[in-house]
Formats: sequence, C-alpha cells, structure tokens
Amino acid sequence: MADRIDGTQTVQPSRCGGGMFLSLGLLEPVYSVVYTTVAVNPEGFLARVTAPDRLIPKDMVGAEWYEVPFFWWNVVEGLSWKMLAK
Repeated sequence: MADRIDGTQTVQPSRCGGGMFLSLGLLEPVYSVVYTTVAVNPEGFLARVTAPDRLIPKDMVGAEWYEVPFFWWNVVEGLSWKMLAK
C-alpha cells in the first residue's frame, strides 16, 4: 500500500493533462491554418508537403474570402476533438 501512495506522489495526477492542453493550445492554431491553406490551394507547396488527412476540406477550392472562416472553424473543431481523443 505504501508503494502505491509513493507512486501517486511521484506521478502528480493533477498535472497529467498539462501536455495535452499545451499541445492543443500551441499546435491546433498552426494545423488549422495549414489545413485551411491546403484546402484553398490544393496545388500549392503546403499541399505537396502535408500528409493527407480527412479533416482537410475537399470542397473548398475556389472558395470566396467570406466562406473561409466557416471552413476554418470546422477544421478547428475537428482538430480539437481529434487531439482530445488521443
């Protein structure tokens, strides 16, 4: 029993999710902009070097400027759920 108590003091359960939320806050904005850029310009450099992902919208080619925030927000939501599920 003493080993288990020592183990919980070593692990610090209150800090376990800190890395996940840090990655969510730092990486998600970058990924959402990259995925949206790839969706708008599928022939560009970013599209060639980005791995395929189901979260990259397929129907965004030639979208008007006022439609981009809607698609971007859908990408943000999808990435949030994907990162939280891991």
